[in-house]
Amino acid sequence: MITILTTQRRQTSNSFTKKTSRKKAKPSERDNSPILKRLIQELSTDNSENDISLQQNFFSTFSINVPIDFLKLYKDILDAEDTSKKMAQDLILRYFHFSKALKDQYNFF
Repeated sequence: MITILTTQRRQTSNSFTKKTSRKKAKPSERDNSPILKRLIQELSTDNSENDISLQQNFFSTFSINVPIDFLKLYKDILDAEDTSKKMAQDLILRYFHFSKALKDQYNFF
């Protein structure tokens, strides 16, 4: 009885290893792939030219003739930080009330 089981196990394990994939690879030439060509082109171009033009566009928006209101920008930063602190405190308070309600519900049962 034991020998029959071991031979069956060997046969089933051998049958799994003998099976091959029935999918066939598509024949294609790797050199003609449009994705590969585009990737090679992007990697071979010099990105420093693009970076310089982006920096020039960014700094050209801040013209010397236009005054920058640093006081307004500073106040905006302070307001955003205050709003962030209030939101964090509100979140902590809501977690506190949630845990208190959960504790009361647990004690009820």
